[in-house]
Amino acid sequence: MKFFGVILFILISLITYNLLKIFVLSNLKVNKWILLILSIVVVVASFFIKVPAFVMYMIQWLYFVLILWFVDVFVDEYRENKKNKNKKVIQNKPKPKPNRAKVNK
Repeated sequence: MKFFGVILFILISLITYNLLKIFVLSNLKVNKWILLILSIVVVVASFFIKVPAFVMYMIQWLYFVLILWFVDVFVDEYRENKKNKNKKVIQNKPKPKPNRAKVNK
């Protein structure tokens, strides 16, 4: 029975994370390291807090969302850096004017 509870928790967490990502998290620009530190703080704090099981599930859900958000931001930055690295900078050089050399003589 616990196996189905874990599967249900993961499914609900993934569905809510995807909805949050579409409507909320995509509009927020947060440093990836702040997300990682915040998720670690949530995990460490959950070890020392005695709360009912329902609240513990909410804390686990928050940790799950923070880790997924961190991975999402990390991968997006990696892809953007890789894309910018492959771009070559093209500089437009001005063409010499053919009549200018004749005028100066």
